[in-house]
Formats: sequence, C-alpha cells, structure tokens
Amino acid sequence: MNQPWLMIADAAHAQFYSFDGYFNDLAKVKDGKFEHQNLQSKDLVTTKRGRVSNGFGDARSALERPTDPHEHEKTVFAKSLMHYVQQHQHKFSSIVIVAPPKMLGLLRENTSKEVEKKIVAEIAKELTNQSQEQVVSSISKEINKEQWASVQIRSLNA
Repeated sequence: MNQPWLMIADAAHAQFYSFDGYFNDLAKVKDGKFEHQNLQSKDLVTTKRGRVSNGFGDARSALERPTDPHEHEKTVFAKSLMHYVQQHQHKFSSIVIVAPPKMLGLLRENTSKEVEKKIVAEIAKELTNQSQEQVVSSISKEINKEQWASVQIRSLNA
C-alpha cells in the first residue's frame, strides 16, 4: 500500500517524507534528500556581459543579462525536484508540497498533469530548517478537513 508523501523544499534544499494519513511517523524517503549549491554569480556565469556602443564617441555600456543566474538556478532546481516526483509517482498515493511562495510557483510551473492530480495540498511556508515536530505542527494548522479526508481516502485506496 502506497503512503502519502510530503515534500518540504526551498530554493536550495528539499526533503521527501512518507507518512500515515495524519502526519504521524514521518519517515524520510530513501534517496529523497536534495541540495542545490548556492554559488556566487561569478561562478554561475562563464562569460562577461556584452557591451554596446551608444553611437556617440567611445562610450560603451554593459548589456543586462536577460535572466538573473540565481533565478535560473532556482528554476533548474525546481525542475529537477518535479522530475523526481514524476519518476516516483507510482510510490505514493498523494503528495503535500510545502515551499516558500516563490519556490512553490516554480514547482507548479514544472508539475505534470499526472502529478497535479496527486497533489492534495500546497502550503506556502518556509519549513526546511524546522524540526519534524515543528513541521507537523505547522502543516496541521494549514490543511483543512477536506484535504485531510483526501489524504486518508487516497492512502486507503492505494
């Protein structure tokens, strides 16, 4: 029987847990811990920004990068997390996703239709640095009765 999963993530860390329907007995999912290096900008960009002449004299201006390298790295990390979820969706009955608002948005953008059907709750909070007890307490306050019921039913039917 597949248990529900819980994903707690931020822009650089993620941990997956399996649990019973009431967030009792949180158990870390094997190979379910992810860390993304938070490099400095100089280490993320291999070339200097281009320069452009404004047409008058010798003055030149640097061009802005179309994408902030740190934002790009966050997007890459979100894609890798959702790829992991997609690859392992047969192992869980439902999933609860907890992440700060911006990261939650990036995760949503990279969620497949199949996985989207298994998401029973999304919580916009930063909990990656919290103890398991604090995580359970925070999540319990956020999930409504209908979402709990959905977790229970899906775990029973899995």
